[in-house]
Amino acid sequence: MLHAPREGDRIISRFHLRGWSYICLALGILGGALTIRFTILTWDQPWPDPILTIDGRSYLKDALDATWGTIFNLNELYHSPGYQLYLRVLFAALGSIDAVIAASKLLSLLMFLASAWLLYRLSLRWFGAEVAYFAVAIFLLSESWRYYANMIQYEVLTGFLMLSYIALIVRADSAHVGRLTWLHDLGAGCILAFISLIQMRYLALLLIPLLYPVLTYGRSISLKTIRHRALIMVTTLTLLAAWSFAQSYIQGRTVVMMDGSQFRFHVANNPNAVGFAFPYPDIVEPSGWQFILTMPGQWLWLVGQRALYLLGIKHDVWALPPEEFASGRIGTYSPFDFIAMIVFAAGLLLAEYRCRRGELSDTYRAAALLVACVMLPPLLIFGSKRFIVPIVPFIAMFQSYAIVKIAQSLIGDKQLAT
Repeated sequence: MLHAPREGDRIISRFHLRGWSYICLALGILGGALTIRFTILTWDQPWPDPILTIDGRSYLKDALDATWGTIFNLNELYHSPGYQLYLRVLFAALGSIDAVIAASKLLSLLMFLASAWLLYRLSLRWFGAEVAYFAVAIFLLSESWRYYANMIQYEVLTGFLMLSYIALIVRADSAHVGRLTWLHDLGAGCILAFISLIQMRYLALLLIPLLYPVLTYGRSISLKTIRHRALIMVTTLTLLAAWSFAQSYIQGRTVVMMDGSQFRFHVANNPNAVGFAFPYPDIVEPSGWQFILTMPGQWLWLVGQRALYLLGIKHDVWALPPEEFASGRIGTYSPFDFIAMIVFAAGLLLAEYRCRRGELSDTYRAAALLVACVMLPPLLIFGSKRFIVPIVPFIAMFQSYAIVKIAQSLIGDKQLAT
């Protein structure tokens, strides 16, 4: 029979929590120091290694000569229109490419640290202090964010926006009884519209305001909650429709958000496709939907390969670090990432198990839905570990949850008295 913890148990619990927080704080400071040091070492370089140029040259080229009056006059809509807008605003404000590169690195570093704070707040809300401390430590030690914070690439910006998006949804949800405000929903809708312009596949995040209330409240969902969640979707779609109309007018042709989706789909779904994102293989027929329908077995094999590249279990051309033994050539396996993804899956499954038993709040499912919405679309096109860099904070959170809960089960939970 459970009863209130004795005073001695409370003292032991506080002592253990304080010691654990110091360990995590030390790890977090180490991660932050490594990132700041890396930024200093690569300050005058747009990317830390030539292989990591990726689409950086295209982004910088389109930002050149942008003015406040021509912000929306993009030269091409293939390479992430949203990130081009971000860089064009920086160029219009600062006036030189060197200043844009420096500002981009500084802002990415600030977003890295701000993301750690958002991750702490969300983890603390859902899983408690022990998990929150360790999740932030794992995240700040992230090699992926350390590199991408020092590149002309959109991953860190996208990750910060995704954390902000979930934070707004969760904050609005906390005001469910009488204080749910439309400002949170408008903000979430604006953020989601911009994320979708960074990459069209992120439009899948619209499923979160659609499914999250159903998973959280079930049949007890109120009409007021439905209206507010609908506001997120309406705001997002209205902004994207306005963008598409404006670009169609500027370009003199019909534009739906961005270009290149059809090419990507066909180059990724044909007998020459191999699962990774780059280099592109030659397109042979059948391709696209015809390939999927006529060669379903090979398509399913491709989905499996994409999953391996997406999770980092198999290396692609952009494996990190690019010039050390750990990266390996394309197609080689990474035991470290394999173990890391098992721990992540264990944390996700454990959270769902405890939620179904009524031991955990189901509001964490907003994060689980975001992870699913980010990871599933690449399985239809390309797999690359860089595609999950934006959700590294959430992966770290579930890894932390698995490690902390498994450790507590092994050493005994000092917070419960028998």
